[in-house]
Amino acid sequence: MIKPVVKENKVVFGPCRLSYTHVFNKYTPEGSDDGKYMTNVLIPKKEKETIKAIQQAIECGKKSAIVSKWGGKEPKKLDMPLRDGDEKEDDVYADHFFVNAKSNTRPGIIASDRSPIVDE
Repeated sequence: MIKPVVKENKVVFGPCRLSYTHVFNKYTPEGSDDGKYMTNVLIPKKEKETIKAIQQAIECGKKSAIVSKWGGKEPKKLDMPLRDGDEKEDDVYADHFFVNAKSNTRPGIIASDRSPIVDE
């Protein structure tokens, strides 16, 4: 793992494993008209520094949203982006945390030599 880089509410880390990946074509669930690029990013629980960096970015995002979106109060029920994979009924997630990443725009994907991957 590389040392995670935190810039306010953004974290750059890697390498990582992806699950249920739709990064070259949008995924449109049944009954929906709106597709998104999406994937689950799996982070081994032993990567303590990365987990801490993500938690730090989440707290920064919450503080910003309390002021800009929530009228000075944190909502009582708040879905957190970092989830415990041991709570899922899928062995792929065992001993990992995961983040569900979604976007309307296609994400940039790079290889280990930092060259862009454009073909599925």
